[in-house]
Order: sequence, then C-alpha cells, then structure tokens
Amino acid sequence: MNVIQISPGAREVARSYPGATSPRSNASHAVSNGLKRTRKAAKPARAGLSRDKIALIHVARRELRLDEDLYRAILRDVAGVASSKDLTEAGFLALMARFERSGFKGQPGAAPAKPEPLSERFGMATAAQLAYIRGLWAQWLGRPDEAALTRWVENKYHVSAIRFMDVVRAQKAIEGLKRMVARQREVRDEQEADQ
Repeated sequence: MNVIQISPGAREVARSYPGATSPRSNASHAVSNGLKRTRKAAKPARAGLSRDKIALIHVARRELRLDEDLYRAILRDVAGVASSKDLTEAGFLALMARFERSGFKGQPGAAPAKPEPLSERFGMATAAQLAYIRGLWAQWLGRPDEAALTRWVENKYHVSAIRFMDVVRAQKAIEGLKRMVARQREVRDEQEADQ
C-alpha cells in the first residue's frame, strides 16, 4: 500500500510553480488511481499562554522565592487555576501584577504585565494632552467635572469621550480651552478694575 503525505513545505513549492496542479488534486488523482491517502492526526490547538510567558512566570517565582504550595495558592487566588499552563491572558496579567506588587521587577524584553493605556495608541491623544485638557477645564470651570467635560467635548468635537480624541482634535481642544481661560481671566480683571 502506498501512502501519500504532503508536507506544508511541499504545498508551498507546488503553488509557486506556474501551471503546477495543487497538492490536493495530486492526492485526489492518486486516490482515483487506486492509491490510498492517509492523514496525520491533527494536534489539538494548545490553549493558554505562550512558552515565553510561562517561562516569565517561573522566573518571577524563582526571583520571589515562592515555594510550591505558596505558588499554587497564588495561582488559585489570582486566576482560579492550579497550573500556569491553564492561565488565560487576563489571568497572566493579574498574576504578573501580583508578582510586581510582591517585588518582581520583570526583565527587559519580557511581556508587559499591564495593557497599554488607551491614550498611548498611535494617532490618538497622548496622556499629557488629556491631562492638560482636564486641567484647563477644571481651571475654566473652577472645579474638576469629568461629566461636564465629556458633554463639552461631545458637543464641540463630536467625540463621545476625551480618551477617543485624536492628536489633532486634542490640540484644537487645548487651544480652545486656553482661549476660554484667557477670556475668563480678562473678564475677572475688568471686573476687579471696576470695583
């Protein structure tokens, strides 16, 4: 009995030649000629974390000098699992945050323990711009009021929240708020001069 096995590399080579028949049609042709084709059993997809992240967990465990019982207790407490292989991405992040609070410093090039803040996305307003907008708004209003700021941003710039502002809109909001604060200051100065 002849067995036809087509490796992924052979598939790519066959596709790269013009006029070549596909490996599937070659296999079908072989079957129609009386040859049987067998498939390798597919490996089940490995759920969970990458090997790098699991390795980072064990580095942290060694650095923090956690014994087996304490390590397993932390896994159950933080993520509800008994093994690092069963962790989800959210569980990994929670576990790394716990390790960092316990004194783990992490390693250069290691997976980040916290997701990137929304304000650090490419093309979006920076954290400094958002803080500046909030500060100017509080100065203009006389108190910090996030709900009022959100309404103003939505009406003026058609954005549902300041964290969704792009860099250009954020800069326009900053300039607009600077003018509003300057006008408010001028009015106050005039009122004080009249008295």
